[in-house]
Amino acid sequence: MLLAAYAVAVARVMGRNPCVAQIVANNRFRPGFADAVLAVAQPGICVVDAAAATFDEVVNRAMIAATNASFFGYYDPVDCDKLLDDVEERLGRPLDVSWHLNDRRALLAPPDDVIGPTGSDAAAALRDALPHTRLYWDRTQPTFNGTLFIQVDSNPLVTGREALVDGLPAVYLEVWTDTHHFAQDQIEALVREMETVVTQAALDAEVPTGVG
Repeated sequence: MLLAAYAVAVARVMGRNPCVAQIVANNRFRPGFADAVLAVAQPGICVVDAAAATFDEVVNRAMIAATNASFFGYYDPVDCDKLLDDVEERLGRPLDVSWHLNDRRALLAPPDDVIGPTGSDAAAALRDALPHTRLYWDRTQPTFNGTLFIQVDSNPLVTGREALVDGLPAVYLEVWTDTHHFAQDQIEALVREMETVVTQAALDAEVPTGVG
């Protein structure tokens, strides 16, 4: 669902459809890595078309794209770089695939007793929670090796940012972006649109994406 919301929001805000994103593919299950003592993961490229569909349909497309990305997220990085260079040369322009989405909520899940409302109470609780959304801009780096990187967590990782004061569970997005490519208001619009997409879909999964 998160990847689908990202795809719809990118299409609406950035005008980029189909959406291209790289997700983190865990290759630890490979038998050859059984004795390896290191992080084993590679980015897998996802392509999700958000046009002429309901949100539920985009969710299905995103699920297939994520499955394919994980299945094929096992390759020689040197060969991959060469392939991208060859494609750039053939197209005669830069090829930007450094848009990443890393959903870590399964690794940093909230306690079992922190559960949001369900059933008929969910819609009202969702509307009540929306005004609690907060945006922070507080860190800069002299260099960044990508265009856009969104990290998704179930708990805040930055010291001093606690969960919502009324105790509601939350989703935390940490966005890193190259400011040579995007203005601050564009990134804020993107994450706000992701929230809007999910909210609309929670109330009506058949709502059209509005992407042409």
